[in-house]
Amino acid sequence: MFERRMEEGDSLYGKTVVPGGKIANLGELDFPLWAVTNEQFEEYGIVAKEAVYLGEERVKGVRLFCFLTVGVLFGEFSNKEPDKHEVVRLTEAEVYQQTDKGISINPVFELESTQRVLKRAHEEMERLKI
Repeated sequence: MFERRMEEGDSLYGKTVVPGGKIANLGELDFPLWAVTNEQFEEYGIVAKEAVYLGEERVKGVRLFCFLTVGVLFGEFSNKEPDKHEVVRLTEAEVYQQTDKGISINPVFELESTQRVLKRAHEEMERLKI
């Protein structure tokens, strides 16, 4: 599940990205896993059952904590912020394409930071066999 940013003025407007959110309370910086699982539940009703830390990214001075999560949907799926983003559902095969040179990422993800995070996620999925 991914987001296509739809909010006018968003620096990522029109881009398809891994879902994320701002850590509004600086105290949450000590608990990035809590922040990501809380965001998933608040926005989509998904409860993370497993999470793997993928490292950090810095994009335009913004610190991003990256996680791969496997979760369970409680209730009916809905996008609680349709004015900010459109939900894009892609299968694993649609995201990752095997080439002669290894794994390539679907070109819909045009940001290099998104591609790096998706490559790390793929490596972890392979390692964990999920």
